[in-house]
Amino acid sequence: MSHRAFGDATLRELMDRMGHSTTRAALINQHTAAERDRMIADKLGQLAEEALKAQ
Repeated sequence: MSHRAFGDATLRELMDRMGHSTTRAALINQHTAAERDRMIADKLGQLAEEALKAQ
């Protein structure tokens, strides 16, 4: 998830809100969230394709 997903918040602002004391922890969290977003998007895409085929 990019900073844009949080309204262009700075990394420091995100760290404060997430309770991270290091940039490393914040960036790991950000990377994990991006991977999860991709998994969700892929699954929604599959469901949409299946629904269109069933019509």
